[in-house]
Amino acid sequence: MTALDYATLSSAGTGLVWSPRSNLSLYGDVPMVTAAHRFGVNIAIGRDWMVTGSMNLLRELRCVDFFNQVHLGAYFSDEDLWKMVTSNASVATATDDVIGTLAAGKVADISVFANGDGHRAVLEAGPADVVLVMRGGKILYGDENVVGSMPGGDSCDTLDVCGASRKACLFAEVGKTLADLQTAAGSLYPTFFCETPTNEPTCTPQRGVSVSGSTIYDGMTQEDEVAGDGIVNGDGNCPTVFNPVRPVDGGVQADHDADSDDDACDPCPLDASTTSCTPLE
Repeated sequence: MTALDYATLSSAGTGLVWSPRSNLSLYGDVPMVTAAHRFGVNIAIGRDWMVTGSMNLLRELRCVDFFNQVHLGAYFSDEDLWKMVTSNASVATATDDVIGTLAAGKVADISVFANGDGHRAVLEAGPADVVLVMRGGKILYGDENVVGSMPGGDSCDTLDVCGASRKACLFAEVGKTLADLQTAAGSLYPTFFCETPTNEPTCTPQRGVSVSGSTIYDGMTQEDEVAGDGIVNGDGNCPTVFNPVRPVDGGVQADHDADSDDDACDPCPLDASTTSCTPLE
């Protein structure tokens, strides 16, 4: 998509659901999310399917956090990324009247995490760091002591999650105990991984063949190519932000207003040489 496309999305109130791991493993590139964000497009994160995406949303957050830190120069704050799976996601699905934020009168869909500082507790969380999951105020999963102290918690199944004792309250949901569900499901895929999941698709951008003048890159950051996009730092004005030449760009980095500020870094991609952006009517 181009800068004009993102401006159009913003003016129409249309959001973007971003699946970074699938984007990177399938295409070696992602939408120009920096430009989308500057236009005020609501960005949410979705994990897509496991074949090319993440096994769960926490792994998808690990992917986007890695890409943001290494390839976008930490453009997004920790809070920005956290909102992409909470309030932004509820806006994207038009359910923000009932979920997405902790507020009086809304449905109590709540997850609680341990072992972290602020929003980073969620971004860096592994399976053992999830201490409570509730849907509509009903406990589904959590720390053995926490769940066990709640009404009905003593009937939930206990399991070891990476050395942490947890309880899963399944019977009321699926009519099976954890053991029965595991037997029925077989060994198609583990319930969780304590380390990186086996055969997890990559979050490193890679493109080995040039198409219509597009950039070739392996995603490896170097002193003279810090964004890992195949563009030497001095050859573009977006050195810390992943900004390769795409097949749609006609052999050059995207610069819609031709002011030598590439769209991925331009504060006003449609208005040349200014920071006072004109809204798209």
